[in-house]
Amino acid sequence: MSSPGWSFSPPRWRQGGSPPAACVRQGVEQLEENTAPRASSSRRSWWLTGLGLLAILGLAAGLRFYRLGGQSLWNDEGTSVALAGRSLPVITLDAAADIHPPLYHYLLHFWLALFGNGEVAARSLSALLGVALVGLTFFMGRRMFGTAAGWAAAIASAVYSYQVYYSQEARMYMLLTFLGAASSYLFYLGWLAPHARRRGWAMAGWVLVTTLAAYTHYLAATVVVAQDAAWLGGLVLSSRRVGERKQSLLGSALTWFGAQALVLAFYLPWLWLTWAQLHRWPAVSEPYGLMTMLKEALPLFALGPTVAAGSGRLLAAAVLGLAGLGILWPSRPGEDTGGRLLALFHWLMPVAVLYVLSRSRPVYHPKFLVQATPGLLLLVGRGVGRLAPAGEPRLGWLRSAAAVGAAAAVVVANLPGLSNNYFDPHYARDDYRGIAQYISALGKPGDIVLINAPSQIETVAYYYHGPLPMVPIPLKRPPDRQETVAQLEQLTAGVRRVFGIFWASEEADPQRIVEGWLDEHGYKALDAWYGHVRLVIYAMPSQTMGTEIQHPLSVNLGGQVRLRGYTLDSPVVEAGDILQLNLFWEATNVIQRRYKVFTHVIDESGHLVGQRDAEPGGGRNLTNTWREGQQVLDRYGLPIQPGTPPGEYLIEVGMYSLDDGLRLPIVQGGRAVDDRIILQKVRVVRPQIPPPPAALDMQRACAIRGAELQVLGCSFGPLGSAFEGAASYSPGQAVELVLFWKALDTPGDVQTTLRLVDSTGQVRWEQRRLPVDGRYPAREWQAGEVVRDSVHLRLPAGLKPGRYRFLLGWEGTQPGESVSPSELLSFSVQ
Repeated sequence: MSSPGWSFSPPRWRQGGSPPAACVRQGVEQLEENTAPRASSSRRSWWLTGLGLLAILGLAAGLRFYRLGGQSLWNDEGTSVALAGRSLPVITLDAAADIHPPLYHYLLHFWLALFGNGEVAARSLSALLGVALVGLTFFMGRRMFGTAAGWAAAIASAVYSYQVYYSQEARMYMLLTFLGAASSYLFYLGWLAPHARRRGWAMAGWVLVTTLAAYTHYLAATVVVAQDAAWLGGLVLSSRRVGERKQSLLGSALTWFGAQALVLAFYLPWLWLTWAQLHRWPAVSEPYGLMTMLKEALPLFALGPTVAAGSGRLLAAAVLGLAGLGILWPSRPGEDTGGRLLALFHWLMPVAVLYVLSRSRPVYHPKFLVQATPGLLLLVGRGVGRLAPAGEPRLGWLRSAAAVGAAAAVVVANLPGLSNNYFDPHYARDDYRGIAQYISALGKPGDIVLINAPSQIETVAYYYHGPLPMVPIPLKRPPDRQETVAQLEQLTAGVRRVFGIFWASEEADPQRIVEGWLDEHGYKALDAWYGHVRLVIYAMPSQTMGTEIQHPLSVNLGGQVRLRGYTLDSPVVEAGDILQLNLFWEATNVIQRRYKVFTHVIDESGHLVGQRDAEPGGGRNLTNTWREGQQVLDRYGLPIQPGTPPGEYLIEVGMYSLDDGLRLPIVQGGRAVDDRIILQKVRVVRPQIPPPPAALDMQRACAIRGAELQVLGCSFGPLGSAFEGAASYSPGQAVELVLFWKALDTPGDVQTTLRLVDSTGQVRWEQRRLPVDGRYPAREWQAGEVVRDSVHLRLPAGLKPGRYRFLLGWEGTQPGESVSPSELLSFSVQ
């Protein structure tokens, strides 16, 4: 007899006796000789596989835990953390009221009890699940499509920016993705895989895991629908004999549909609890046609949610092309088609289900499709794996190079998404942390925080621990106008300023009752986006403000509008406070275009220290709706930047077109004489308490320090947009650099040196100047005072593309107050 891998012939036995000792020794020696290399090779392979998988999991963990607390929790994450902090019965009832099933919040409840409720702790559960998903993807790919496919799928999953993004979010979507993938793997082992062992255990595991997925999110049902499609497709495409298929069909159908019935039975209690709430689930997107949804979804799958639409098309085509290769490449001997069908339906079925659901109630959102990504990555892994030679000597080196190149393309395709996720503020989550820091820095007794969507209060309270009262309004959906207005009148009586936090206004306040009332009765000074949430600051009217003109004027703007006069609450304002300004307009003609009003506070060099640009009435009273002869009262709050040096400043106003940005000319005697109106001077005084860094429009912090002076940080960007900045700049471009000084003691006079150097250290531009251009000498600064210093300049026209740095140093009259030029910031020129 013979056995694979054994090269010796069995020894001869004496009839009726025992084998001689020599024969036994010979057999044992030959057995050891033949099995030792095989066992050693197996152990070596096991160790190499383990080390390789650990390396990939380490990479996955590094990408998922990197900067895990770098961004603020957004509203849904704050809700998750607040909900997880309650008891399990309360979690159950509150989760039912919030639509979502409770399993994730149960797990997060125990997780936070162990590790605390900080941002990193709250998100680390999802990050760990994301790492586990990478390992699961490896085992799925290896079992379904072979070892090479398993490695390729695991590498793709480790660097996949789509999964990394949701692995860094304290929500249930990574748990759903992991459980959905585990459900499909167990389904494959239990019903699709040929020659699978322990099918009963796989079937029982499928019931458990799929039930857990259903208790994580309702859209877990899309995975079961995908498995149904794969099961039916496997029957249709099966190559077994018809009689054999009929014989096995009944047993397979009974176990498969029986398992689904068990999951449904386990899920019925939750459906009974939430059935009424499910019917009130609001739409979460605009209506989508099928082609529009595919145009959104396919680049999303290829490059992730943090890459701009239309960019990286070649990389997206490479990833999707590999998935197509994984679908279409013929099976190798012994490979079944069930795995391919399952991966394909696991990927595309959620898209199809969302499309069907969206026909009646639009529900498209990238977070609902992340559960489909394991199917895509398995197909990508199969595509890469089929490029590998697999022991075929002919053109083996070429196919190996192609496989390595394909895997590298998948990695490269994810680099922009990863970089944007970590560093690009345009893709950052809603910054409730920044809002809370700003309110903490500027809020004073007599101020109030209004929150338009009541669910936000949990996220705001997570970050804001100050003394200002936080009031959610409106409390009803849809809100009652009369009741809401009465509440606003009561809440704002005697209030100095209102910090309004507006999110999901289309759902919470579709008629803009709250914001409209505040626009009409308050002075809007700030309207800033922090992601998809807005912070709006209103100064409530002082006793000196009324509806009468205190300073009459008659200024003709372009023959279309007349400024009849203005009212200012005070000619003296503290840095960091708000000037209240009423403008009285009159339409002298029919106005065809929309114009914005600009209201600026400027120094003698034209540097802005306060600004509010808006359409009249806070955008509610558009100029192209004015009738000829109509008079309009227009309210503006002018926030004076914290750190503004004490001194005299000018208020200028005017109008400019929304279409081209051109200002309406000031017309006198039939000719244009200017494009702005100077109203009057105002005096800015030093605040009693210096502003904290969170109150400053400071883009980046730095640590250039002398004996008596320190630069806290700076902002740099195009002229007029220093805080927003830009990705790159052009030679000759007008830019603004804002420095934030802090007096550590009472300093003497200083002279600064500002240099622009290239990557080789060569000086390309240099300027020596006094802080604030000498208008507020450093010798007058008080210890602890913060001073905002704006520098306008034009980049040299001859700059070549590359990286450049600004260096800052200074020399003082006091002993030891000299700082050699040190790096302030760097930027790119294209």
